[in-house]
Amino acid sequence: MGSINDYHRLQRGGNKTKGGKFRNRILGQIALSLILFLIIAASVGADNIFGDSARYVAGDGIAEESSWIRFGPKDKANDGQTPGDNSAGDSQTQDVSPVDDALPPDFTAPASGIVVTDVAVATGGFATSKGISIQGNAGQTVKAAAAGSVSSVRQSGDGYVIELAHSGGFISVYQGLSESKVNQGEQVAGGDPIGSTADGELTFSLLLNEAEVNPLDYLFD
Repeated sequence: MGSINDYHRLQRGGNKTKGGKFRNRILGQIALSLILFLIIAASVGADNIFGDSARYVAGDGIAEESSWIRFGPKDKANDGQTPGDNSAGDSQTQDVSPVDDALPPDFTAPASGIVVTDVAVATGGFATSKGISIQGNAGQTVKAAAAGSVSSVRQSGDGYVIELAHSGGFISVYQGLSESKVNQGEQVAGGDPIGSTADGELTFSLLLNEAEVNPLDYLFD
């Protein structure tokens, strides 16, 4: 059996082993930090993603000119200028809001009644292929489906034919009117009376960029 002194020697030896491992771990971390510092120092001047990263770690932070994070397009030609200031003489086009003429209008039904899609047009009228017939009460008022200008007022075998030009490239056509209340060139608002129909039947057509479209896709959307 060993003595009490032998036990104390074993204990002291174990502590030395643990202390050595701790010192080695600290020295290893210091060495790793030194290596990382040298890599960062060598990469600061590099013109690539590693250089950007090194400059960020070195203290530049998330600045727009030094960060590899891009929050949005940077207009270098407009640096230091207030919005709308073109004193730098750059030729870049600026984003603008769409003009009213490019916005499609909100259409409403020009008359009340039953909608019929099988339409027959009299001689001299607009030869519609996608128009609708609205059959309502005799003598009812016909209203502008949307704001616009009166581009044409003429007569056909069924009565007056009125065309309105709207924003967004739309044209609305009203046929079978017994009376016209507008003249060519007038401006009308949506819902304004433009005429009336004696028998209560109105043929309504809609065009977009001179191509006929289905009015039902716009009246009840």
